[in-house]
Amino acid sequence: MFGKEKIVTTTYQMQIEAMEPCKIALVSDLHDHPGDRAASILAQEQPDLILAAGDIVERCTYGESEYTKDIMNKYQGIVNDGSLRYKLSRTLLRAGEVLHKKNSVLCGGLPFLEKIAAIAPLYYGLGNHEWYFYPEDRAFFAAHNITLLDNADVYTDGVRIGGLSTRYDLDWLKAFAKKQGPKLLICHHPEYYFRHIKGTEWDTFDLIVSGHVHGGQWRIAGQGVLAPGQGFFPRYTYGVHEHKLVIGTGLSNTASVPRWGNPMEVVMIEINHTKTNY
Repeated sequence: MFGKEKIVTTTYQMQIEAMEPCKIALVSDLHDHPGDRAASILAQEQPDLILAAGDIVERCTYGESEYTKDIMNKYQGIVNDGSLRYKLSRTLLRAGEVLHKKNSVLCGGLPFLEKIAAIAPLYYGLGNHEWYFYPEDRAFFAAHNITLLDNADVYTDGVRIGGLSTRYDLDWLKAFAKKQGPKLLICHHPEYYFRHIKGTEWDTFDLIVSGHVHGGQWRIAGQGVLAPGQGFFPRYTYGVHEHKLVIGTGLSNTASVPRWGNPMEVVMIEINHTKTNY
């Protein structure tokens, strides 16, 4: 059964000893679609804070900034190696983007943010579809107390929250990693954890939340089929990995090809002091 319109709530129990028990919501990848159903879920769940892991709005029109898809691809490590695998994956992803923009009215991101910012404090990391923000966007974020974390971090209620953007700043990341106390990292790209953090001296984060890969688009026996940045049969498309990396499947279907076995989701992360194994 195709799950294009289905949104589920997925809850994980996680342990962060130095952090007060709380409920954290993870949302990502709305891509300016209407977000009323996801906002209703959040209103019912009443999280203590909300982490938005990128691509809530579409800000990637050519000519609006100095950034281009080629520049963004270099950050993501997407390199044209001439292989059939690369050409096929890029053709499928590009076709999805074109059809998505052709068939969609893209104006749902800001109304969604306004609704959920009224539910709980909202912290926003940037994704690969957010090349820039207009002055009106930034005024909107300020008016609704939305904390935009573009390679930046803040301290609030005993916890540090940072956002590693698609256009990453590794100097900032290393400085953030050295700070004391529990640390939460919003990182749109799950592959960035394995590329830039895991096994290094700055692998000090208690929780990392990601989106981007849309659950692998199709899921067969728990295995995603295609993900940007990871290619075919990607390893990291949803769920909890390394006891700290939580990947959400997102809130929209940007490709016109429907999802299969892979519903959209709002993720709830319940922080407690009881050990849970994943």
